[in-house]
Amino acid sequence: MTARLAIFLLVTTALGVVLRLLLLGTGINIDDAITLYVARAENLQQLFERVVDREFGPPLYFIFMHFFLAIFGESTTALAAPSILFSSLVIPTTYFLAKEISNKDNNTAAAVASYFAAISPLAIIYSHEARCYALLTLLTAVTYYLILLLKRHNHLLLKFSLFICASALFYTHYLGIFFFALLGAGYFIKEIIFKEKLGSSLKPALLPLALSLVAFIPWLPSMTTHLSHGTYWVDPTPVLDWPKVFFSNLAATLPLPWIQGLLLLPLFFLGLLITALIPSKRKSLRIFSLKAWQKNPHLIPVLFTLLAATSTLGYITPFILGYSRYMTPFVLLTCFLSGMAVASCLKEKVSRSALLVVALILLFIGIDCTWHVANLGSRDINGLRQLAKDIKQGKYEKSAFLLTPDFDSYTFIYYLEKESSLPLPEAYFTYPRKQERTPSSHKGYVEEWQNEKRQDELLDELSKLDKARYESLIVITDNDLLESTKMPARTRVEQLLSRLKQRYGEAVSPAKEYKGRGRSFKIYRFKLSTGLPAL
Repeated sequence: MTARLAIFLLVTTALGVVLRLLLLGTGINIDDAITLYVARAENLQQLFERVVDREFGPPLYFIFMHFFLAIFGESTTALAAPSILFSSLVIPTTYFLAKEISNKDNNTAAAVASYFAAISPLAIIYSHEARCYALLTLLTAVTYYLILLLKRHNHLLLKFSLFICASALFYTHYLGIFFFALLGAGYFIKEIIFKEKLGSSLKPALLPLALSLVAFIPWLPSMTTHLSHGTYWVDPTPVLDWPKVFFSNLAATLPLPWIQGLLLLPLFFLGLLITALIPSKRKSLRIFSLKAWQKNPHLIPVLFTLLAATSTLGYITPFILGYSRYMTPFVLLTCFLSGMAVASCLKEKVSRSALLVVALILLFIGIDCTWHVANLGSRDINGLRQLAKDIKQGKYEKSAFLLTPDFDSYTFIYYLEKESSLPLPEAYFTYPRKQERTPSSHKGYVEEWQNEKRQDELLDELSKLDKARYESLIVITDNDLLESTKMPARTRVEQLLSRLKQRYGEAVSPAKEYKGRGRSFKIYRFKLSTGLPAL
């Protein structure tokens, strides 16, 4: 690596770190709270039980957080710090991975790929969450890098390193297995197309990867339990929604804010189609020819993996428009392909004006992503944070509290107890489980929402409130409720509010909203006694 490239990579990594730090003070959301609950386990046996009961993934990240938080505490900074570190390390790793994928002859593609990894909004958004996605992306990049390195240097130490890294990846998230299953299929397809010996592309890496899968066998019963729960909070994605799934997923992996990527992708594909239909312009598409792809044996596997993932994630995982966390490891592939596209534009001799145009485009993309991230960093991720502050300031004195849905309860408790140093209110209820103090267990949770008696039981508890102590009932509802056939959360909450209005009359004042960029909440204040001030 030249000194100029080393400086570029250092500056690019520093830029990525700064962008990730912009989100450091935005608090925690529901998934972070679940991580905290799992990491608070008294021992590893209890931690494994909590992972199986409350989570949908393997335990490695939670084991790490268990020990990390025991040393550094449970502040929002401590919760986010590991992900920021892992995500920052992805930037230089992307450079070396892209260098290997491009057969070590394209410094420009590798450098641009690392720049895109630094500014990728999806990578940045999940770089501050207490979740495994930053670690997943880093381990995916390192595992792929070691696979390619083994192709050139068939050393025992590299094989052992690959075994350790791949095992860690598989125990971090099931997507690790999915990623390399797709990648392996991509190399298999490439070997068939170019009539190569089957298995030759990954031959040195096959044994370490197979041993990593063997090492994963002890977790298979827990994985089966996770799969048996299903994605009960959303209905299955209709087949006809495939264009929406594909473009939403692919847009999330681009080094652009999601909405811009979603708008530009159809135009990009339309442009390719028009170019292909014009004979005089087809020559410009030679980069998509098999002859061009044969020069780089990794392009077909990379492209296949990306397209297969963007086409299927949303069917085998929950699909919510813009909900793209499962695409985080696939950002690596988009960064590489984007870097190759830029490098191909500069491969032949180009004028200074053309170079300036490319540089300005890259600068504009960076500014756009920076503005987007800065805007996200200016707001709390969860509206319950401000509510806890208002409670501390005495805004809701002499009040009983009801929070629905109950899976937000642990987040609310964190903001009350850890950030605001407040005890949990004596009269604190949740719905559908009326006394929920931990993240909700998957087992039996659907039945809780379907059980209409839960509202009767809750209303019975509320009727026992001492009106001399509690002047009002503060009902906290999640604005971002989902609705599915199995879990009719929005319908049940609306029914509950209707019954509360029948019992206590209309809310004393218009609903107050506590907005967060991740989750927002409405507050309804019902009068239990006289003399209530307005919100």
